[in-house]
Amino acid sequence: MKHDPPIPVFGNHMQVSLARLTETEKFTYIYNKFTTEKVVGYYRGSKPEFVVRDPDIIRNILSVNFLEFHNRGLRCDSKVDLLTLSMFSEQGNVWKLLRNNLAPAFSYSKIKAIFPIIVIYTKLAELAHNLAERRDI
Repeated sequence: MKHDPPIPVFGNHMQVSLARLTETEKFTYIYNKFTTEKVVGYYRGSKPEFVVRDPDIIRNILSVNFLEFHNRGLRCDSKVDLLTLSMFSEQGNVWKLLRNNLAPAFSYSKIKAIFPIIVIYTKLAELAHNLAERRDI
């Protein structure tokens, strides 16, 4: 698995640890650097992690093997800040409970039913954006 060479103690996470980059900026950089790879390695300190770039692998992780991949490295304390309570920030049993409660809302038939509404609202948003730009002239 390809990866940037890690730095002792920091791994590949030094710029984030020193607040020079956000985690989003760092992972975007890694994602864009290894454009031909399906999975890319990353070291958060001495702990190895991976960044998945392939949609088929992502789909497999999120649907078939989701019980094996519930710890994603996002560290938020929903007991302190309730706004961080989400599938993206929770881990372990809380994540499993949230996923089990939300999964039925995203079934194929429900997504298929709502898709035309999403298309309409996307076109309306584009129209509003274009009208707003014309007023700036």
